[in-house]
Amino acid sequence: MPQATLLALAVAVIWIVHPLQTEAVTYISQRAESLMGLFYLLTLYCFVRGVETQEFCEGPSAGSGHSTPEGMACHERRPKAGVEWLMASVVACCLGALSKEIIVTAPVMVLLYDRTFVAGSFRGAWQQRWRYYFGLAGMWLFLVRAMPSWRQHSVGFGQGVSWWDYALTSCRSVVLYLKLAIWPHPLVLDYGPDVIRSATGAVPYALVLAVLIAGTVIALRRWPAAGFAGAWFFVILAPASSVVPIAQQPMAEHRMYLSLAAVVVLAVWGLHLWIGRRSLILFAAIAVGLGWLSVRRNEDYHSALAIWEDTAKKCPDNPRAHYNVGVFLMSLSRPQEAIAEYETAIRINPDYAEAHNNLGVALAQIPGRLPEAISHYEAAIRINPGNIEAHDNLGKALATIPGRLPEAIVQYETALRINPDHAETHCNLGMALATVPGRLPEAIAEYQAAVRIKPDYAEAHNNLGIILAAIPGRLPEAISEYEAALQIRPDLAQAHNNLGILLAAIPGRLPEAISHYDAALKINPGSVAAHYNLGNALLAQGRYDAACEQFKAALQIKPGDPSILSCLETAQNLLLKSRDKI
Repeated sequence: MPQATLLALAVAVIWIVHPLQTEAVTYISQRAESLMGLFYLLTLYCFVRGVETQEFCEGPSAGSGHSTPEGMACHERRPKAGVEWLMASVVACCLGALSKEIIVTAPVMVLLYDRTFVAGSFRGAWQQRWRYYFGLAGMWLFLVRAMPSWRQHSVGFGQGVSWWDYALTSCRSVVLYLKLAIWPHPLVLDYGPDVIRSATGAVPYALVLAVLIAGTVIALRRWPAAGFAGAWFFVILAPASSVVPIAQQPMAEHRMYLSLAAVVVLAVWGLHLWIGRRSLILFAAIAVGLGWLSVRRNEDYHSALAIWEDTAKKCPDNPRAHYNVGVFLMSLSRPQEAIAEYETAIRINPDYAEAHNNLGVALAQIPGRLPEAISHYEAAIRINPGNIEAHDNLGKALATIPGRLPEAIVQYETALRINPDHAETHCNLGMALATVPGRLPEAIAEYQAAVRIKPDYAEAHNNLGIILAAIPGRLPEAISEYEAALQIRPDLAQAHNNLGILLAAIPGRLPEAISHYDAALKINPGSVAAHYNLGNALLAQGRYDAACEQFKAALQIKPGDPSILSCLETAQNLLLKSRDKI
């Protein structure tokens, strides 16, 4: 195998197994970076194939060792040689623009490659292939259309971080990227929103960058290949690590996905020039070591909670890391631990509205801590009046406090003014209005709005069924809503129980009612209502022994309930009478 091929193989393997790549590969939401990288490299590859084809076909056949009919030059027979590859390059670039905006630099790097390795100058590259470069730059039209949505992702100016502060922070970020490329430890999923706001804090980093950039410019003139590698590193990083603020995440490891290739190329090239063929053994050892580190790093990604706990440990002053640890602890029903994480996030950033809201949700699950939950919901709304979830959660909390239902309704209505299509709030407002005399039609309208916005909202169908069941003449509609709820969620015990109640009142449908009570109890054996209703249904069938068992089961859950005791007494008396007759 030729030595150049071995070096290329070393570069490829080290680049692939480097642990700095784990975020772009393992963290699913960042795979847009690796997809964009594929199209970026494909853009350059197709260009190289295109110009190589043109060079081969434009050479005369005479004396070249290649036979052609009647000694004609290849370009005379194929005037469009290489055009297919150049067109494929343009298509790849456009596809990359649909993947991620960082590909904005691809036309620049292709032009630089052309100047460095093909045409010999920018003028020559432009004169020979200006049509191709116009086509390549057409990709920017895709990005222009995407610009209005950038602010939704905290990207762009006006996000609370000035271009100057972000430029200072980028000096630190780029130097740290280089350090991680050489020594990949510690690796962190989220470095937090920390921004350098003083020029003095960025001076050491800026000096390092100034030297490296100056070296790249000089190398482009004296050692073009090395200069191209340096330019590859800086140009690809420039969109995300220069002056355009990404306010919430000024540093992220996935941005090094393509730029890392330049560092690896220079390292492999330099070591090979220094120690010759023995460097191949060193490259193999480096690849094995980096691969082992990547395996270890991937262990941190085995669960969402694990990777965020790792992040919080390595960046203890990152409020977002603690917040996300709290989110995933709550998903595992560990509210006490989640509360501690949310409190840490708020201690670091007192204006963290989402953390206040989620802390309220966690506190509301702890007996006796509802007042604290309400205070955090109010804090979230004070920080961000447009926080729909905080308004909705505050409404739910207030609705449980006697005398504060009107305030709860106000919170729900406020949330719906912010977002009229929030189905959960429509449902919660419906539940609140259903308890207010004279407002039942409004409650029905809110439930109907909820299921119109979110047709698979099983709980809203169930609640609408409850209201319709209480209105004379609307029993069929209520049954239809319960059935819709159960089609969506067959494990919704309350809907099974409610449907059973309605079916039990219809002559001839008592067996269906019993089957729904049974289903409710299989899902939730602790349902007093289902035990009680099943007992009455069995009582109506004359199955007194089975009815007694259901009433006893209900009393074990709710001892001393007078209604259940009365039904049990009735069932026991009927059972005795039936035995006396026998």
